[in-house]
Amino acid sequence: MTTTDTARLLDAAEIERYREDGYLLIPDLLPVAHVDAFLEHEARQPDQGPRGLQNHRTDDAWAAIASHPQVVTKVRQLMGGTPLVTQTMYMAKKPAGGTGVAMHQDTHYIRNEPNT
Repeated sequence: MTTTDTARLLDAAEIERYREDGYLLIPDLLPVAHVDAFLEHEARQPDQGPRGLQNHRTDDAWAAIASHPQVVTKVRQLMGGTPLVTQTMYMAKKPAGGTGVAMHQDTHYIRNEPNT
């Protein structure tokens, strides 16, 4: 069974919305049980601040999210080819306080050609 056999494909309107807006929100993309298991996993992690940019390489829970058929199928549709995960991170932002992240481009940290 291939990834696309188990995942719903995007329709033409969703693809067009992505092309116009540069992002796409997909409600209920992942099964609730999968999301709940991930959130429980994260809640058990010690509060040590940011854990890095490549959690999918060291943490099975992150890898499961990044490689989930519902995610991979849509990325293939939108980008073409075989997706390559370069970053997985989560930044919890409290309503007040804390530090912000200034506007920036990650191309300084992630080398790619063309450098877009």
